[in-house]
Amino acid sequence: MKRSNYLLLFAQWISNFGNHLHQIALPLLVYQKTGSAGDFALSLFAETVPWVFIAPVLSTFLKKFSSKNVLLVSDIFRAVLTLAIAFYDWNKWEILIIVFALGSFSSIYGAFRIQTVKQLISNGSLNKYLSLSNGGNEFIALVAPLLGTILVSFGVSANYFMAIDSFTFVVSTGLLLFIPLTRSTISAKKRSKTSNPLKLLKKVEVSEIVKVIAVSEGLRSVAEGLFIPSLLTLLIKVNGFNQGQYTWIRTGMAIAGMLSAYIFLKYVSRWTYFRTHTVSTLLIAMGVILLPFISQFNSVIAVTAIVGLGMSLKQLLSDNIVITGSKEEVQAETVTIVNSLIALSYCVGYIISAKLDDEGSVLYLFASAGIILLSSLFLGKKLSVNYTDFVKEAEAQ
Repeated sequence: MKRSNYLLLFAQWISNFGNHLHQIALPLLVYQKTGSAGDFALSLFAETVPWVFIAPVLSTFLKKFSSKNVLLVSDIFRAVLTLAIAFYDWNKWEILIIVFALGSFSSIYGAFRIQTVKQLISNGSLNKYLSLSNGGNEFIALVAPLLGTILVSFGVSANYFMAIDSFTFVVSTGLLLFIPLTRSTISAKKRSKTSNPLKLLKKVEVSEIVKVIAVSEGLRSVAEGLFIPSLLTLLIKVNGFNQGQYTWIRTGMAIAGMLSAYIFLKYVSRWTYFRTHTVSTLLIAMGVILLPFISQFNSVIAVTAIVGLGMSLKQLLSDNIVITGSKEEVQAETVTIVNSLIALSYCVGYIISAKLDDEGSVLYLFASAGIILLSSLFLGKKLSVNYTDFVKEAEAQ
């Protein structure tokens, strides 16, 4: 891979380090203030809902700028907003507004990061890049919770985690300055005629396999929206674990995610997408269905690690299909529409979790998540193609 590819990787990794501290800090801050996992679910909803409509509406207008500049502006604003969360004495509704703004810039960043990857990295290097990207992300997801646990044990406030998050966005901005401009090189004849952003949600030129994985990811996102906030209720209110144990459990999920990156890099060229989709879905569903019936700390770590392994494999599969299968002339539109569907699905799960914020509802939430995940297995037959064949087909188009 080229130097610019590694700079893009490093920028992503450093901002993700801060983001994982943010993911620790935000639930702790909300939970400490309100004592409610339901309010945590609301904060997740506020951060996710911009992905439903902000990026799809703005992506067409932002395409006249380089992807690099869009990423830079997004990082600058995210640095300011996370710093505001760190040191502003907010109430619940104020934090929801700030988090909504943070999610808006993150949604724009998400779409144009993938477009930048598409423009900078060849299909031949994409598999390596995605494995390094996700493997590094999972390593960071391991280190950040450990660091957070150590800092909390020394009495460091979760507010400072948000300050570190702000600093990482500043560093990411500095790294992005050194990658080349990634303006679109698409000829006028090949440009998408879908210029009205409101029509992007109805029609865009995408392959069938991208549509299938988008629906599959939508189902997974509803399930995660149900059980991720509920995991806090299950572990702390039902099982009686403390916040430090909760952090260790999330760390176990991250270690499993690192393993999945190795599996993806080592075996993905030999697997069909159908196999990866089926295995990853079954791993998540099995773990989610088992979790409410397990109360031993070590057993919970093992089962959540299975969930983490499946989630990371599924994410790698989704990224690979969407990036490889998207036509260059509608790259931003395709990514934002897929993200929009996934975000809407998460929001459905978060709202239900916020409404059912009690110990008695945990079993129903996890069972519902498991059933939704298993239902996505019926989409697997339409993914019966291996990575190499799919890349060749995409390059031929």
